[in-house]
Amino acid sequence: MSVRDKKFCQHCGNIDVGVASGSIMITLLLLCLGIIPGLIYESWRTSEGQLQCRKCSQKGLLPVHSIIAQKSMKEIGIDVPPESEVIGRDWVRVFVYSCLGILLLYCLYVAIVL
Repeated sequence: MSVRDKKFCQHCGNIDVGVASGSIMITLLLLCLGIIPGLIYESWRTSEGQLQCRKCSQKGLLPVHSIIAQKSMKEIGIDVPPESEVIGRDWVRVFVYSCLGILLLYCLYVAIVL
């Protein structure tokens, strides 16, 4: 787990990746009913604003590298990671999501044309 993925909980001071709110079962049910509602729900469920703290289950986790999180961590006495550790391999994430988007568009094209 890289520093880039870690989030800071303002409520309890926990530093972790967080968990997605909502239910995977609802996602699967909506995917069975139609791919569009399932994708919309899953994108909402896994968005950064919806992440919950594993320790206190509160929403609103902040990225560790944000100014507010760093200020809060200094007040509590938690070591703030250096900026060089925060800058991760964003290009890999962008590439993977771009490929998945192109694949999804291709599948939709094939489903509409055929």
